[in-house]
Amino acid sequence: DNLLTYFDLGADYVFSECEYPESTTFHAMRVWIGYKLKCNPKQPLAPLITRFMEGYYGAAAPYMKAYYDYLVKRQASAPELDTRGVVERDYLDAEFFRTVEPLLDKALTVVGSDPDRTLHILNERVPFDIARVICQPVIPAFKPDVTEVKKRLSNDWHRFIERYLTGITRRRSQEQMQRFFQEYAEKKSGTKYPVPGEVEGRELYEITFSDFNQLKSLQFYGTRMKHDPDAAGGQAMGVDKSPRIADPGDFHAKEFHLGLQDRKNNKSLLFTILSREQIFQDEKYHWYSVGTVELSPSTLLWLHPSWYLQQNLSYFYTPNDPAGNRYHIYVSLKFCGPAYVKNSNRENAFWLDRILLVREKCESL
Repeated sequence: DNLLTYFDLGADYVFSECEYPESTTFHAMRVWIGYKLKCNPKQPLAPLITRFMEGYYGAAAPYMKAYYDYLVKRQASAPELDTRGVVERDYLDAEFFRTVEPLLDKALTVVGSDPDRTLHILNERVPFDIARVICQPVIPAFKPDVTEVKKRLSNDWHRFIERYLTGITRRRSQEQMQRFFQEYAEKKSGTKYPVPGEVEGRELYEITFSDFNQLKSLQFYGTRMKHDPDAAGGQAMGVDKSPRIADPGDFHAKEFHLGLQDRKNNKSLLFTILSREQIFQDEKYHWYSVGTVELSPSTLLWLHPSWYLQQNLSYFYTPNDPAGNRYHIYVSLKFCGPAYVKNSNRENAFWLDRILLVREKCESL
């Protein structure tokens, strides 16, 4: 429809991007059909889909077409498709994964020893398995279990990278894969760096710069990582000045907010204001309490009214265990500059080097 609109308006060129093929469903078909429609936007879509399916998947075309049709059907019933988080996409439920799993299995079976068609199907299983791993905390367990899914995902993702990507795109995908498996690995309690005395001996989970998972989406706004010898691990994420901030003085003069948001239900789980009197005046890292919260499957920690510091905490959620999802959350922050520290001659900035989740006992509810 968009291409027809541009065509009717007299446009003779449309630039479009279709990045991250390893995590995009039916990426190859999108690119091929996109090209065909740009050549002639008035041709019908259905014959193009059929032609692509038969040529690209061979004997597996009926099963891959069934998967595509089912995906389109489920997306059509979704309240919104532009949500940023995978967990927030209502159509990615247990029924979806149980329906698609056998379709991909049958597709692989019928292509037999055809290496190209096998690879094409395995490529399609990568985004499917990525979604399965992310959604696992909020769907019932079923076979294959998530351990087996992670194993085959690692193999398929590596195979895709080696076959199709080179240079910077290969490095980017390798880094993305490493971060993904690190983020969704089984969480082990314990900390590497000092913690507040009042929580010593408790069940603790520590997040440092290598685990920050929202930086990429925040860089557009001026959030950045910086090397800081005072920070745990030597790096911190924060905001100082950026061309994206129209008025840095006003930006840093705002009250400092801390909160937790249930993204799927667009509901605030916790909100607090850090007053200027509560900010330590030595321009060093200190622990600040965010508060106690019962995590939802799509919990986002955010800092500052701009939300320019964020961390997705969804992977700490444990399904069917409300008591096990209750945590007290701390953040380690450094504030610099006269907006925060009286008589400071440094540049206004705030930096986050650690997040600490302390599991609360059931009797504390």
